[in-house]
Amino acid sequence: MQAAWRAGRNQSHGERADPLVGALIYYHEYFMEICLGLRLGHIKTFTVSSAIGKEFFYMEKILIIGCKKAMDDVCIGCSRCMVGFNRREGEFKRYAVQDAELIGLLNCGDCPGATIVTRLAQVKLWNQPMQEKVTKVHIAPCIIDHCPYKETLINKIKAKAGVEVVEGAHPYKPENIFA
Repeated sequence: MQAAWRAGRNQSHGERADPLVGALIYYHEYFMEICLGLRLGHIKTFTVSSAIGKEFFYMEKILIIGCKKAMDDVCIGCSRCMVGFNRREGEFKRYAVQDAELIGLLNCGDCPGATIVTRLAQVKLWNQPMQEKVTKVHIAPCIIDHCPYKETLINKIKAKAGVEVVEGAHPYKPENIFA
């Protein structure tokens, strides 16, 4: 039936199809092809039509990886990472003019970070039914600034994530505790 509308005829009634309906069907099919390209990572931005002049951007899906001990005992609800993301501050400023969503907060799995690859696979598996896919990984300051295993941990993440890994998240680090 869509092919009939595209041809400009409603075959069941023999009437001319509304050109607007035909255009909408055409753009819907075009949009679905673009969505597939975005999901597969082949397309980053696209313009629907020069007549419409509307540009759409690929939305980044961010996963933040932090230290299990810090996330459980020190960092209250990981609020600094979330506030930094919402305000687009620190390493999140790269998303200031781009759509981005926080897809998750993941801990390293505890020292020495031996289970991080398994945990990344679990994130992928857990999000598959919703067709959500991590596009960027941020390493939180609790790992960057304090983890004795950070080099090994970050190298494992970079080797297996398959997406860009950004070392850093929020900028909210106290300079002087008691000053």
